Amino acid sequence: MESIEGFTHDESAFIGQGGFGSVFRGTEDATGRTVAMKRVVIPQTSPNFDKALDSARKEIAIAEKIRTHTNILNVIKTSEIKMENPIGKPTVFIWIATALCTLGDLRQYAYNYVLTLPVVVHIMKQMASGLAFLHSHTPPIFHMDVKPANTLFAVENDKHILKLSDFGLSREY
Repeated sequence: MESIEGFTHDESAFIGQGGFGSVFRGTEDATGRTVAMKRVVIPQTSPNFDKALDSARKEIAIAEKIRTHTNILNVIKTSEIKMENPIGKPTVFIWIATALCTLGDLRQYAYNYVLTLPVVVHIMKQMASGLAFLHSHTPPIFHMDVKPANTLFAVENDKHILKLSDFGLSREY
C-alpha cells in the first residue's frame, strides 16, 4: 500500500492505535531515519466521510503551523491518497510522518521511570510550555485532547523531552 513518497512504513511494526488511526514504525528513505507513520483510513461509505476528512485535513493544517516548538511532536511530511476499492467506492488514506518518540506515552513513561517530584515538575513545565506556545498563536490554538496517550516522550541530546501529539480535536478560537 502506498504511504508517503520518500518514506517506507512497516505494517508488522505496529506502534499503537487511536480513535482515528493506526501508527507504524517507518523509515525516511533518503536519510534512513526511523519515524512514526500515522495512517487514518476514511472510507467513503462512512456516514461521516466529509466530517472525518475535514477533521484529518484540519489536524494536518494545525500540525504544520506548530511544528517548530520543542514540546510539540514535529510533523515531517503528510500525504493524502485516494484509492478505489473493488466495488468502486473510494477510500481516503491520510498519512502523517512524525518524529519517533521511543520512550512511549505518559503511562509507559511513568511505568518505566521513577517519577520523583522534580521529574514531575519538569514534565509539567514542558507540558505548560507546549500549551502556552499553542495559546500564543493568533488565533489561539487549543489542543482539546490532552491526556496520557497524547503526551509522548522522546530522547533529544540525551534528555527526555515531552511532546504533545494528536491535534485531531484541536481548534483555533
